[in-house]
Amino acid sequence: MNQAGSTETSAPKSGSGAAALLAAAAVCFALAVLAILGDKSDSIRSSLIFYEPTGPLSGVTTCAILVWLVTWIVLEWRWREKTIAVGRIVAIAFALLALSLTLTFPPVGDLFSRLAEPSVRRLRRVQTVAAHTDRAFPAGATGTLKADRGDPRSR
Repeated sequence: MNQAGSTETSAPKSGSGAAALLAAAAVCFALAVLAILGDKSDSIRSSLIFYEPTGPLSGVTTCAILVWLVTWIVLEWRWREKTIAVGRIVAIAFALLALSLTLTFPPVGDLFSRLAEPSVRRLRRVQTVAAHTDRAFPAGATGTLKADRGDPRSR
């Protein structure tokens, strides 16, 4: 009680708990995204290999742990003395968890490789044309082109 005889109740500080909860959800999402990127992209896969026997999984988990640690430290530092609307944080956390679970479902992850397929098909087509060209004009073969024959249309 204070001097006027009224009781003051302050809301408990919920920032630390909210920071931990949101950081945990963020790491789940980061893990799902990194797993897909490591699986579908050759350049990212090679950059995520920190320990050769485990392949890109070592980089995926290490980067996810770093995301969790940085997220938790930053949110804890900003929210530790504040009262945070925990309901909103819980809703965001559940949304991130649901999205993470969805992304790790194989048919959903395969959609990302289908998005990359047109460029892969184009590359394969170029490689096929190059292979056929090599067969049509083997190394050391001589031939005449329009420019060699003095054709005026080629100038």
